[in-house]
Amino acid sequence: GFDVPLVAFATTPNNQAHVYYMAPSSQYSESGDVHQLFFNGTNWSDEDLTTETGGSMAWGPLMTGFSVGNYQYVFYIDQNLDIHELNYDNIGWTDVDLTVQNGAPMAAHYNGMAAFAVPGTQTLELFYAAYPSGDIIWLSSPDNSQWNQEDLTAITHSTPGMALTAFATTPNNQLHVDYASMFTGDVNQLLF
Repeated sequence: GFDVPLVAFATTPNNQAHVYYMAPSSQYSESGDVHQLFFNGTNWSDEDLTTETGGSMAWGPLMTGFSVGNYQYVFYIDQNLDIHELNYDNIGWTDVDLTVQNGAPMAAHYNGMAAFAVPGTQTLELFYAAYPSGDIIWLSSPDNSQWNQEDLTAITHSTPGMALTAFATTPNNQLHVDYASMFTGDVNQLLF
C-alpha cells in the first residue's frame, strides 16, 4: 500500500467545501491525476485537474493547499520530484511547475511540505524539504507570479529536516517552520 495525498478547505464567501486528492492510475500505482471534489451547497462534483490543465501527475504522499477568498492553491510533487502549483483564479485552473520556473531544488517526496497565505496579505509561502539533502527550502511570492527562494538550512546553519509544518502568527506575521532533524529526530523551529 501507499499513502494517497489529500488536502481540504473551504472557500469564502461562498463557504464551498473543496477536497483535493490523487486518484491512482491503477490500484498498484503511486502516481495519478489530481482531482477536486467540491460541494456547492446542493451537490458534489468531481473534476480531474491534471487532465484539465495538462499538468503532470502527482507522485507520493505529499499535497498541501489553501484558499484566499475563492482563489485556490494546491501544491504537489510529480514523478520528477518537481513542485507543482495548481491555481484557480476565478476563471480557470492552471498548473505551474515551480521547480522549473524558479530553478528551485527538487523535493523529497516523503519529507514534508507546507503552504499558506500570510494573513491579511496576498503573499504566498511554500516550505519543503529538498531531495536528497533534506535542506528546508522556502519559496515566497507577493503576487503568485514571481517566486523567490531561500535555502533556510544553509542561511541558518541548521540541520536538514523532514516531517515539517509551517504557519504564520498574527498580528506580527512571523513565519514559523517546525520540523524533525533528519539525523537526530529532534524538533527544530525556524522563525522569520
